[in-house]
Parts: sequence; structure tokens; C-alpha cells
Amino acid sequence: METSDQEKHTLFFDTFLLPVEVAFNKKLDKYCRDVFCLIRLLDNHVKHCTASNTYMANILDITTKTVSDSITTLKEQRYVELLSFDGRTRVLQIQKSYKTEYRYLVDEVELRLLNLKSAYTEYSKQLNKNDLPRRDVLGRVEGSFTHNKSKEEELQISNHSVINCENSVSTRKLIKRPTKKEIFQQDKLNRKPVFRKEKKQPTLVISSLVQEILDYWDKAGFTVHAEGTQSLRKTVEDINSLMQGTLFQDITDPDLKRFSRQKFNLSDIKLAIDNHYLRAFSNSHQPEKQSTKEFLQKMMLCNFFYNPRNPYEHLQSEFLVCYSRKVGKVSEAKYLAVKDTMPNVTKMLTDWYKKTFAYKINGSFSIKDRNTIVKAGKSLKDFLETNKTRIRITSDDFQNSGVFNDPVLYLAHSMTRMFDEEVRNNDTLFKIFEPTWFASELTLTSRLPKFLKSEGVMK
Repeated sequence: METSDQEKHTLFFDTFLLPVEVAFNKKLDKYCRDVFCLIRLLDNHVKHCTASNTYMANILDITTKTVSDSITTLKEQRYVELLSFDGRTRVLQIQKSYKTEYRYLVDEVELRLLNLKSAYTEYSKQLNKNDLPRRDVLGRVEGSFTHNKSKEEELQISNHSVINCENSVSTRKLIKRPTKKEIFQQDKLNRKPVFRKEKKQPTLVISSLVQEILDYWDKAGFTVHAEGTQSLRKTVEDINSLMQGTLFQDITDPDLKRFSRQKFNLSDIKLAIDNHYLRAFSNSHQPEKQSTKEFLQKMMLCNFFYNPRNPYEHLQSEFLVCYSRKVGKVSEAKYLAVKDTMPNVTKMLTDWYKKTFAYKINGSFSIKDRNTIVKAGKSLKDFLETNKTRIRITSDDFQNSGVFNDPVLYLAHSMTRMFDEEVRNNDTLFKIFEPTWFASELTLTSRLPKFLKSEGVMK
């Protein structure tokens, strides 16, 4: 099994143990138990469990979807908790409180053993050793062998057994001891049922205002919580606390301290959800990393408002991130406009690109693309200088192209004609064409020379 350097773990399978609190939980299937044991084994209490679903699937010989579903179930049952997820590395930890929450499972097992032990004890008391039949004069009677006893004792034992046999209904019918199955069934009938007093959850009341927020989140295309789940209860409680100004009362971050007692209304919450939608789905808005956007797309509403398990306090509330500041567009400040020494060439290539791919680019032309085309003009000038002995442009060529006495501009015009021909003949090129193709090595060493040779301009 091949693993990456980040997922090389030392596994000691002789300690692959299954606690009682997990083994006797009927809500967990065998895959959940296996995944729990593996996470518990990889949780080294320093970096905790950073293994991916693929790594665990290869260890357990199951699918990654099964691993993902099992981890979701373990988190809902509060066996495993998610410490952090930065878009690439997920950190899991065994929930320390699961032994306390599922102590009743251990108590039930201990009660079964106690009742079974008491049943055997009660049965041994009720048995009358005198009712045991005499198997043989020299056989085992009363826990000893008759050949080790005196003749007088053997005679008493023999007479005693004969009397018992005569008093029985049939001298050939032996008294059988009950089997373990019979003892267990009898114990099951005599055992008193054990009822665990479960804490009754108060009835979940969802107001019309809270329901409107839930529907707004659903219409945005994000995952919603199923009815009756703890996550839905937490979401409703967070929304009510948000409107009452108590959800962030324990926050200590100086940049977010001003929101500790602020009461948010319906428009504030919808604004934050709209900004979250832009951050998750819009490629023109931050963040730029696709992995981070996928993480935001899968975020549940209960973690959107407040997730105290995130180790970074300023990231514990995606709601405050989206509410406190405007979602910025993908910054182009790092792409400064370079000096253009051949504006005519740049204009020709830019106009052709905008006209040909108008539907594709939807009117957006960034500084980065403009700088790329400026670089293409410089590359064409270098191309002409390198091949000046092989390139011969006549006056008829200038006149036919509409370009006069500018060989670099003529090469730019030829390049647009070349790409026009390729795009018309291949729809795939239309989908994947980028401005970088103007100055690519393939274009300047293969495509353009081949086209110029077909036009008779280059030897």
C-alpha cells in the first residue's frame, strides 16, 4: 500500500482495541467501529489524527465513501470531534467525554453478567445433591471416588442411591442438569427490566423568523439539517442567541470583540449568507484557492454561525467573517501594468481576443491578460530578429494584410489569422484558449513558422 510522506504512520495493531461503549452501541455498524479504532490508534495526542479518507480506506479495505459516512456518524454520536480543517489537512480527535455519555452501555453489560452469575448461584443452591443418580458403584458420587472409601461407606452410598432410584418415577430415567441455554432463558424470564432514565429534550420550537433564515440558507444551495437532529437544534439555538446578542459573549479576539454583545437582525444574517455564497461559489471573489471554496460549499449551517472547536478564534465564526468585512474580489494589484513599447501590436491582439472569445470571457479582461499580450508583442519582435534572414515580407503582403511597413504588426496579424483557422477547425481549442498562447514556445517555434511557410513569407 503506497502512502504519501504526510501520511506515514506507525501502527501497532496489537493495540487495536474496541471499547465497550462503542461495541454495544446499536447505532454504529461494523465500519463505524473499525474507523473508530483506527482513529483512536492514530490519535497521538500531539498532532492527533491527520489521516485522509483514502489512507484509512486503504488500511481497512473499504471505500472512501464508507469512511466518510462512518466519520459523520461518529461525529453525530459524539465519539469523534473535528479539531480543524484548513482545506487540505483534516485533524480528528477522539471525543474524551464518550465514556461518560455511554456509561450506561457498560452498566447494562455488567448487569447481564451479574444476573447470569446470580442465576448460576441460585441454581446451585436449589439443586439437591441427593437427587443425583448412582452411575456406578465405583463411579464419582458426592465429588469423590468410592474405591477410596471404606466398605461401610460404600454400602451406605449404594443403599442411598438405590433408595433414590426406587423413589423416582422410573429407575432408568436420569435427572438431567439444565443446559446453559435453558439457564439463560430462565434468567431472562426472572430478570427485572432495566430502564435508563434518559434526559428528555425540550420540544424544539422554530419561530417564523428562524424558519425564514433556514429557508434562505436552503435556497442558496447549501446543505440543510434534517428534522430531529442535534445539529438542527444547535442551529436554532445559535440563531436565537445571535438575535439576543449572547452568542459571541465569550469571544476574546480584539478585532471581533465589538460583536460580543451586538444583536443581529434578519437583514444582517441574510447579508452574511449572501457574502458566504460569494466566497464559496464565485471565482471572482476571495478566497482564490479552490480547496477552500469546496470547504465553504460543504459547511453546515450549525458551523456557519459558531464553531468553537476551531482552534483559531478568528475562524470560529464564518458568519462574523462574512458580516464584518466586504468580500473582496480576486486582487489584481499584484499585476502592475507593464510598459507597452508596441501599442499597435497589443491593440491588434487584444481586439482579436475580445472579439473571438466575447461569449467566453463575458467582457472581463484583467491586467494579467493585458500584460501577457504585451509580452507576446516583445516575443514577436525577438522572433523577427532571430529569423530576419528567413523572413521576407513584400509590399503586396503588407497591402493585403492592411499593415504598412511594420513587420512585427504583420506577424501579429498573421498570428490572428493562424489562430482563427485552428479555432474554426477544432472546437476544443476554443474552450481552452488562453492569452498565454500568443507568446508560448509552441506557437513561436512550430505553429507560426509553419503558417508563415504556407503563406510563402518564411523559408
